[in-house]
Formats: sequence, structure tokens, C-alpha cells
Amino acid sequence: MASATFHRSARIRSAVALFLSALSASCGSDVTSDGCCEDLPGGDSPSLSDLFGNVLYRADGSQASPASLQAQSLIGIYFASRSCPACTSFTPQLVSAYDAMRRAGKPFEIVIACLDPSSEDLATYMRQYGMNWLGLPLGSDKIRELVKRYGVEWIPSLIVVNAAGKTVTRSGREDVAAKGAAAFDAWLAASPAP
Repeated sequence: MASATFHRSARIRSAVALFLSALSASCGSDVTSDGCCEDLPGGDSPSLSDLFGNVLYRADGSQASPASLQAQSLIGIYFASRSCPACTSFTPQLVSAYDAMRRAGKPFEIVIACLDPSSEDLATYMRQYGMNWLGLPLGSDKIRELVKRYGVEWIPSLIVVNAAGKTVTRSGREDVAAKGAAAFDAWLAASPAP
């Protein structure tokens, strides 16, 4: 059993590495010295449309505009895959923290960037785990751009940005694992001014 889990994890790491290596070599002038993209030169931040494109999806299959994210103080970008054992373990924790934040009226939304080569429907995956948030279409170029922009090297990863597109933290996964829904208040306190 342990051997099968190890081989599956190695396959997933290999698939993520292939995905990452397939990214375009250029991200424009906003590439940092560590090879990932950050806020744009001159202190400008990417718009929500720059980050997410024109269409996001809900678990029920309905569409939403990235403009709907403007009402949120913070947005989590969740990089995951349905075939990743670590994602299978972490996703329920994130769903629980998200649901608690929403019940408490916290202005927080998540957009899943699914790094899954499978052709299975995104809405099915989101419903399976109770992800009541938004998702980028499977295979979207925006997913590859986000991976490059934030230097994502492993999954699951949770990057938190504010509504102005400025990076709040790259360690959202660790924060949720340690603090649950209370992570929101720490992120909000650390959020750069718009």
C-alpha cells in the first residue's frame, strides 16, 4: 500500500513538473528574480480579469464574471488536482474553513485552478468536495499563467490576493492548516493597501 501511494505521489509530482515545464518561458516584464511573476512594475497590480480571464464557473455549472470578486476583500487561488493525495486530504479542511468564513460574513472567495489533465468535468469535481466557490475552466491558459506568476512548485497551494490583485501570502495552505477560518483575520491584517 505504501509503495502504491509513493508511486502515485511520484506520478503526480511528475505530472505537475511536466505541466510547469510546458509553461511559456516569458511572463513579460513582471518576472521576479526567482522566476515567478508578482505585482506589475511601478507598483501596479494585475486586475482580476488579468488574473482570471473573463469567465469563472460555479459547482452548479453556472458562469460568473471575475468582476463578482470585487466585493471580496480577499481571494484565495487554490492550486489542486483531483488525483493528488495531499489535495484529497487538504481540500476538506479548506472547504470547512471557507464555509466557516462565509457563515461569519467574511468577504472571502476562492478560485480553484485545477492542475488536472483528466477530462472529467470541473463542476463534478467541485460538487464532489463541496467546493462552493469559483473555478477556472480546466486547461485554461490562465491556470498556466497563475502557476508561473506565483511560482507554484507543488500542490495543494493556496495563494491569497486582495481585490486589487496584490499578493497577501503564498502560504495560505499552511495558514488554513494551522488556524482554520481564523486565517482570514491574519490575512486581512497583512493585506497591502490597494
